[in-house]
Amino acid sequence: YKAFIFSNGVATPIAPGSFYSIAYGINDARQVTGLFSHIPSPSVYAFLYQDGVFTDLGPFNSNPNGQSIGYGINQQGTIVGIVQTPSIKGMVFENGMMTTFNNSNVLRALAINNTGSIVGTLTNNHAFLLSESKVHDLGTLDGNRDAGSVATAVNDAGQVVGYSSFAGSPHAFLYENGAMKDLGTLRGGDSFALGINNNGDIVGVSDGSAFLYRNGVMIDLQAATRDANTSFGNRFFGLTTASAINDRGQIAGAGTFEFLGTHAVLLTPQ
Repeated sequence: YKAFIFSNGVATPIAPGSFYSIAYGINDARQVTGLFSHIPSPSVYAFLYQDGVFTDLGPFNSNPNGQSIGYGINQQGTIVGIVQTPSIKGMVFENGMMTTFNNSNVLRALAINNTGSIVGTLTNNHAFLLSESKVHDLGTLDGNRDAGSVATAVNDAGQVVGYSSFAGSPHAFLYENGAMKDLGTLRGGDSFALGINNNGDIVGVSDGSAFLYRNGVMIDLQAATRDANTSFGNRFFGLTTASAINDRGQIAGAGTFEFLGTHAVLLTPQ
C-alpha cells in the first residue's frame, strides 16, 4: 500500500519507495498525515507530508518499541492520532512536539477541527468531544453505558459524527446541541458516519453502500452513481464507501468497476 495525493487528475505517491504507507488526513495547505512503515519492519510511525517533503514523526518520546499514527490534521497543521508505548493513548502533534492528553481516558484521537476541537474514543469505548479543554463523553444512541460508540469527524461548528451501538447494531449518529441523533440506515442493517463538512453534509457507509445524509435524508450513493459516466469509460457499479466530504460537496471514497475491481473514487457534484 502507498499513500498518495490526487490532484489535477494525477495520483502521486508521497512516501519513499520501500515504505508501506496510508494517508488518513489532509488540510487545505495540502499537508498530509497518516502512517508508514519501513518494510519489513512491523512498527508504524506517523508522518507529515508537505510540498514534496516527507517527515517521519517517529514514536512517542523516541521509544524504540513505540508506534504512532496520525489520523487527522487541521488548517493550523495540528495532527491528532494515537501512540503505543506499549499501551495505546491519544496523541497530539503540534509545534514540532508529540504529546499525549492530560486526560488519561482519551484512547484514540481521530479528528480535529480548525477551532481545536478533537473527537475520538475513550477508554470506556465511548465517543468523546474535547472542546474548550474539557472532554465530553458522548455516550451511546440507546443509552446503554456498556455499549460502544466512536466519533470519527467534527466540523468547525462543533457538529460531531460517528457510529454507536443501537439495539445490537451500529448506527450512524450526529451529535449537536448536547444530543446524539440516530441517522438511521439505508436498508435496516447498519450504518457508519465517516465525514462531515461545514455545511452539515454527512457521508459514510450503510448496508454495503456509500451514503450522503443531507437535509434529514440518507441518500444511497451506490444506487445513485451506478452506471454513471466515468473519466475512462469503464462501467461503474457504484460508490460503496464514502470516507470524506469537503465544503464544495466533493466526496472521496471507493467504488467498484467492471474490469478494475475496487478503486479510489472522487465524486464531484455538477
